[in-house]
Amino acid sequence: MALNFPDSPSNGATAHGFTYNSSKGVWDNLDATISDTAPSSPRNGDLWFDSTTGKLYMRYEDGSSNQWVSLSVAGAAGAAGADATPTVYANTSVLPTSSNAVGDLGFATLTKSLHVWDGSEWDRISSGGDENPRLTTTPASSVNLNSTGTNTAITIAASDPEGFPITYSHDTNPASPNQITNVVENNGVFTLVPSTNSAHAGNFTLRLKASDGVNITSHAIAVSLSFNTTFTFNTSSSVINTNYTTDNKVEATVSAGSISATSEQSGIIGKGYFEFKCVSIGGTCMLGVQVGTNTGGYNASTGAYAYASGGGGYPGGSGTPGSFATNDVIMVAYDTAAGSNGQVWFGKNGTWTTGKVPGTNAGYDVGTDASTAGFRPAVHEGAGGASTHQLEIQTPQYTLPTGWSRA
Repeated sequence: MALNFPDSPSNGATAHGFTYNSSKGVWDNLDATISDTAPSSPRNGDLWFDSTTGKLYMRYEDGSSNQWVSLSVAGAAGAAGADATPTVYANTSVLPTSSNAVGDLGFATLTKSLHVWDGSEWDRISSGGDENPRLTTTPASSVNLNSTGTNTAITIAASDPEGFPITYSHDTNPASPNQITNVVENNGVFTLVPSTNSAHAGNFTLRLKASDGVNITSHAIAVSLSFNTTFTFNTSSSVINTNYTTDNKVEATVSAGSISATSEQSGIIGKGYFEFKCVSIGGTCMLGVQVGTNTGGYNASTGAYAYASGGGGYPGGSGTPGSFATNDVIMVAYDTAAGSNGQVWFGKNGTWTTGKVPGTNAGYDVGTDASTAGFRPAVHEGAGGASTHQLEIQTPQYTLPTGWSRA
């Protein structure tokens, strides 16, 4: 950088921070402003020593740009690696988090690692072989959010073979899913805040990431948000009474020779779950599902039922783990895409039928295609005579199977 001085200066003349000494015939007495902030009205050639970083700067004005140019060539004591010379620290935990300039370098002797300050944090510079972090706590691959607005916490943990500290982050696909309003991370615990807007029902992919500063190990999670259907029963049907029939409730008088009491709505397409609360039931009550608008008998191919007496199921004998009665809760899981036409699973009071566990075993196959028609909650009777049953399709009391959503 060339500085232009007057050709015939008088003694004491100043230029670019220098004073002319006529007896010596030289410009000398170079002065620098010492402060932690740059001078407010600098002249071309002025010097400024930054007392915070230990760096010396000269003002350079070439007519098209004005800037302070660093003259330092080595890191001053206390400066975080001024001008490509790294400051040495005992370990990464003592790397300074303030008074750093972008590009400052720091070397941690414990881990033999080089770091650069990016303006907000230290980034480790890769310098040779380095293994990826290893997950020590791996969350499930699918998560169902709570449509009530209750937060969902997901924990991931990792360690680094070389001993570098782990930081956690996340991304989503799509980038801004409607299903959540926020994600908060605290030491590997990610708290998802779900939307309570039913129009935001749907799915997205959440990727949790563990980084050692250079390498990243990630884990993808399929996240879904669904809102339970409000099931109603048409009281104009001959088997549905008006005594206990409001949203999600039904009183039905059914017999083996009559049609089933079937809801007016199908649950969600895919993997759905709901619970029957047995408010008051007769001796041979049958609870289950019908495909779409079908209301055939329990032994037809249009549905599947669990049988209160003896714990069997019809058709095919796949029912609950034991008989059920008033105050019991019958769990119903279905998958409209499983098997050829869709499959159904039954459980009671938190326990699934042995050998028929959703996500582990195949369910009961239905004989009518449910892939687009879906399943509807249904009540029937296994004996010849008519019996009256009161049921409530309640807010789930038990944990949903992994991958299933409220119907």
